[in-house]
Amino acid sequence: MGAIILCTAGLAACAAKAPQASLAMPPPAEPPPQALPALTVAKRLSTMPPVAVPAVLRPPLDLSGRNETGKASYYARRFAGRRTADGQRFNPHAPMAASKTLPLGTVAKVVNLSNGTSTTVTVADRGPNVESRMLDVSPEVAIRLGMIREGVTRVLVEPITIPEPDGKVKLGAGAAHASKAQIAAAIGTSRRVMRQDGIRVADR
Repeated sequence: MGAIILCTAGLAACAAKAPQASLAMPPPAEPPPQALPALTVAKRLSTMPPVAVPAVLRPPLDLSGRNETGKASYYARRFAGRRTADGQRFNPHAPMAASKTLPLGTVAKVVNLSNGTSTTVTVADRGPNVESRMLDVSPEVAIRLGMIREGVTRVLVEPITIPEPDGKVKLGAGAAHASKAQIAAAIGTSRRVMRQDGIRVADR
């Protein structure tokens, strides 16, 4: 009986001296990279030189948000009531434009480089069907830009909001110089056009 007690005590002692396996703790996970705030990206885009739109009928779609330069013309009033690419009726008095490169629903500031006047447009159509031109604007926009007499003028296009294929709305270079109210209004306009086109709009 005493031997059994000694043996048991010995096992307990041996067990107490046995090295304990240490559990290696995994290194702390790297924090996910934080996306640059949208307005910071817009400000960076605004410092880049404008892109010259190729003088072709169908240049590639531009989702970069960078400024663009090229020639603009304006619609004849006889097109009033015709369907535009976004499915709406063309209104000569609406602040709209046709672009070869910007997605439908893009809201952009357009600057007439010959006189410095500017206004904001929504891209609602495709065109112009002239290789040397990048933008068609409504007669109302042409009046605001002071280009009625010339008919064709060089412009700078500063995208404020650009609809993306995944349903998100991206801020472009023009947002860097827009007020919060202007940006909010532009986002709302872009989302409305996207919904009209059957695009599922992302929450952010």
